[in-house]
Amino acid sequence: MMNYERKHAWQEKLRTGQIHSAQQVKMWVLPHGVICEMVQVGGLPILRNGKYDSMNTVLARLLADAGIMGTVILYSTATIPQNLSRWLTHWLSNDPSEDDPWLRSMTVTTMGQRPTKPLPFQVNVIEPAILEAGEVFEAIKHRSRDVSISQFLIEANDVTYRLEPVRRMDARIVDCTEFGYVLRTQGNHTFLASMLSRRVQGQLAHYKVSPADLVGTDVKVEYTMFTEGNRLCNFKSPVVYRSKALDALGDQNVPTYDGPYPFKSQASANRALLTVTRCKRAAITRTDGEIYGKDTESDAKLFSFRRGVKPGLYAATFEKGDDVEFWQFDSDFAVDAIDPDALVSVITDQIFYATGMSLLEIFLMYDARLPSQSVKT
Repeated sequence: MMNYERKHAWQEKLRTGQIHSAQQVKMWVLPHGVICEMVQVGGLPILRNGKYDSMNTVLARLLADAGIMGTVILYSTATIPQNLSRWLTHWLSNDPSEDDPWLRSMTVTTMGQRPTKPLPFQVNVIEPAILEAGEVFEAIKHRSRDVSISQFLIEANDVTYRLEPVRRMDARIVDCTEFGYVLRTQGNHTFLASMLSRRVQGQLAHYKVSPADLVGTDVKVEYTMFTEGNRLCNFKSPVVYRSKALDALGDQNVPTYDGPYPFKSQASANRALLTVTRCKRAAITRTDGEIYGKDTESDAKLFSFRRGVKPGLYAATFEKGDDVEFWQFDSDFAVDAIDPDALVSVITDQIFYATGMSLLEIFLMYDARLPSQSVKT
């Protein structure tokens, strides 16, 4: 991701008047994909994907020959958006040719540039909207209804800010853990929401209600993206922003809350996404109380299983003979968007050969799924 300023910086500039609400700004509405940069060095076209440069690859040559330089957004149907950057790096590192079928799976979005010649993949051209800075948040709420939108870039005073969509849904709280609420949607998606709006935090304190008291009630949730398919969490960055039960208690003007946050943080140390492809080459080791997988190429620790489970964390079911055991599943990489069934399918054999145990499933642990006392943990 480019080094753009984030939402809090935009809000601070508006609040302090460094950006006036009536000031005109540019807003780019971006589709899903990877933001890359096309440059030329020594006459060779280079496609920059984060910290990785793809020099003189077929994709870079085709774009350069068609006069497309600068910022581009790349998308492919080959994988989900969260995996796209890593997939793109891997694909280009194999030096694909113009006959490669994945080349035709690409969609390239340019920011105002039109190709000067036909290309063997879809090219979309977007133009910025000009609006007042004070209208940006309302425009984002309106445009966020389009699920094909990934993010918004706002240009003001030679600085670019990256703001994410705001999408909303209803959900029911089915458990309260030390790490957040376990929510279930009408579509039967179950996931953890560890973030609460200031309004909800203020209401909890004002009415002297504990977070656990809201179990069984309905809430409104904001999120930035929904990922199709079977995922540990289909919703990116979920925030509980309204509680119907708390709103029904009356007062509209709730005092501002500046106390301690009710839930423990469990942010991953590495923002990169753990991928099933990478886990295929994991070397499995078992030590006392832990089973872990390391990348055989980089020696990075990809994931681990530890004895003992906690509600609000991901867990795994192991089987050995007639015994079933539940272990905690953890990774320094981001794991929410991973397909748990696919992950199990690619590492279960390695785990069995290393430990003699069969990995059956990976899932979010919460009260209704806690193992009975007769099962080993």
